[in-house]
Amino acid sequence: MKDYVITKNFDNLGRIVIPKKMREHYGFTSCKVAQIIPTKDGVLLVPVKRKASKKQ
Repeated sequence: MKDYVITKNFDNLGRIVIPKKMREHYGFTSCKVAQIIPTKDGVLLVPVKRKASKKQ
């Protein structure tokens, strides 16, 4: 994906919307959980891949 900068506003609850193309490119479409990792420059979002649970 081309590097580009997007400026987004936070809503009153502190949320932002990640554009669909970005979510698809970085694997956020199949996950509902993301790790938020603080860095010296800001934060890093990493999708958490859930393992299929075994039914007993």
